[in-house]
Amino acid sequence: LFRDLCNLQAHHNTSNFLFCFDVGRNKREDIFPDYKIARREESSKGGSTFLDAKKKMHEVVDDLRLNILPEIGFNNLFWDKGYEADDLIASLCLSMPRDTLKIMVTMDQDMYQCLRTPDVMMWDIKKRSMTTEKSFKLEWNIGPEDWALVKAIAGDVTDCIPGVRNVGKVNAVDFVNGDLEEDSRHYKLIMND
Repeated sequence: LFRDLCNLQAHHNTSNFLFCFDVGRNKREDIFPDYKIARREESSKGGSTFLDAKKKMHEVVDDLRLNILPEIGFNNLFWDKGYEADDLIASLCLSMPRDTLKIMVTMDQDMYQCLRTPDVMMWDIKKRSMTTEKSFKLEWNIGPEDWALVKAIAGDVTDCIPGVRNVGKVNAVDFVNGDLEEDSRHYKLIMND
């Protein structure tokens, strides 16, 4: 983490970091009980060794959040029980002044929907690449505001969100753009499901 923070500080020429954390049971599970159910089932199958390791990891993250980061001067720490860090990141991006550059450090494609203005960007720390509103539109041929609809149609395997059967993100983008003809196989799947 500290190596990454030093690299981020040098690469982006800033030490203004905001940290967002998941804390507690996610409220999404109340609305959709199968949300991330595969992860919960995997945890329960892992046995006591896995559960002990998971508990230890949570303790380390809590220590980082509550003690270590504040002690070294990072005080912009955000969490709210029941909300994911993603929710907080999105909220911060929307609530900060428009002329403030905001770079989300994440590889989570769900966050593409936050790229609605030129002042919000997304840095993939593994690929060391930046996604902007413009580059997103060039890659996906839709605006970031349409990304939630694409994900709703295509679903999300990692979050256990079912989508329309046999329709992935590429075909969902085509549907959102109106590029599928009425006689196409994928359009019929969408209309029948």
